[in-house]
Amino acid sequence: MSAADQPSQRHRAATPATSRRGFVIGGLASVLLAGGAGATVAMLRPLSRHRATPKQPPAALTAAAAVEAVLLRDLDRAIAAAPANGTVLRQLRADHAAHLAGLTAAIRVAVFDGTTPAPSASSTPPLAPLRSTAQLRAAETAAARAAAAGALTLTGDDAALLASISACEASHAELLA
Repeated sequence: MSAADQPSQRHRAATPATSRRGFVIGGLASVLLAGGAGATVAMLRPLSRHRATPKQPPAALTAAAAVEAVLLRDLDRAIAAAPANGTVLRQLRADHAAHLAGLTAAIRVAVFDGTTPAPSASSTPPLAPLRSTAQLRAAETAAARAAAAGALTLTGDDAALLASISACEASHAELLA
């Protein structure tokens, strides 16, 4: 061997060749490391998504819930003032309580996708003068029309809920005739 060939042979002996096993193990370690980092990021990301701000509920649902609260209050006062009509008024009150519960559930689904309870309404409507039977009938008729109009602005279950409430309010008006 010549002197010119000697440095290249020394160089080859100083750097070991990468074997297939080393290449496979190194590649596998890199994939596992990257996968673990990706899994960690994926686990942390959903935590921030669950804290999304609530959406606005449909105006037709919140308006209907407000009307139901007023009708409940008026019926409570009418039941206390006129026990003779108590049987019919108590049934109307039970219907309105069910309407309000259904509307509250629909609002909860619309706002929080059903995962978190909707905040309860802490404010009560202002106290109005005691309503006569004719005024209660007019309020039921107005509530039926408002719920029907609100149903036209919605789709799916919310529209069906308001349409059902509208029909019930119309039957209440007939019971009070």
